[in-house]
Amino acid sequence: MRNINNNVLRTKYLIYPRFQLTLIGINAAVLLLLVGAVLFQLYRSFENLRERGLNAGIDPSHVYFRFLDHQASTVYSYLLVSLALGVFISFVTTLFLSHKLAGPVVRLHTYFKELAEGDVEKVKPLQFRKRDFFSTLPVVINEAISHLKQPTAEWVKEKKNAA
Repeated sequence: MRNINNNVLRTKYLIYPRFQLTLIGINAAVLLLLVGAVLFQLYRSFENLRERGLNAGIDPSHVYFRFLDHQASTVYSYLLVSLALGVFISFVTTLFLSHKLAGPVVRLHTYFKELAEGDVEKVKPLQFRKRDFFSTLPVVINEAISHLKQPTAEWVKEKKNAA
């Protein structure tokens, strides 16, 4: 079951893995840096409150310090849960958007490879999926290829007539 799920993820959503995983990695790194900066500032804030308590002459075993420790651990745990949820949501969103970006690039690559390797007349018109980005690109490319085919078809007819 696990191999099937990994294979579906790989073939259906990771169609251009290097690009897509790079985007996901960059997005995750930005999130981690942001949370790291927030954690650092929170740590400094709680340490500042601890120093103020000590400077005010409060005994280190006082309930104030236990309260600070409790608040700090609660805030840190909530922040880490939020980080995990944020990374997951970011992963899914970036994977979905990068799929819509990578799909047209992969299709273009395949299309031009077919054109280069085969008979121009037999290559089907370029199409993208309904919700892919760059939806106007196939129309323009198909028009350009159509214009390129015209002189070629006329040249072939002339060559056949001459023979």
